[in-house]
Amino acid sequence: MIVFVSACLLGIDCKYNGGNNYSKAVVDSLKNDVIIPICPEQMAGFTTPRIPIEIKDGRVIRKDGEDVTEQMKKGCIELKKYIDLYSPILAVLKSRSPSCGYKVIYDGSFTSTRTEGNGFACQTLLDNNIKVITEEDIMSEIKG
Repeated sequence: MIVFVSACLLGIDCKYNGGNNYSKAVVDSLKNDVIIPICPEQMAGFTTPRIPIEIKDGRVIRKDGEDVTEQMKKGCIELKKYIDLYSPILAVLKSRSPSCGYKVIYDGSFTSTRTEGNGFACQTLLDNNIKVITEEDIMSEIKG
């Protein structure tokens, strides 16, 4: 099975702070699948490291107040090219991310306050009928 995975979950240093969110549970659970790493924020042309971003009122806002929604949309156009090229069945995405978050994202206040919603890339995947889960879903299955 072809699976898109948030690159940070695979140990690739693409987080806003230059680090990663490596998840052994994710890597182990997908060991028999074809993994395609994706970082929609890098696809959008954001640098690593970068100023943190969150979604507020449907717009992607940097912590310094700059609206970068159009740049994030560019990343989603690039992601769509990957979707068309690889036809993934599943995407395992980083929870709460403004690009990858599924069902829950940060609210745009930069206070770690959560709200319902999907990140821009997550929504692109869902709109293309790709099943989305987060690393937290995988960890719950392992513990459950």
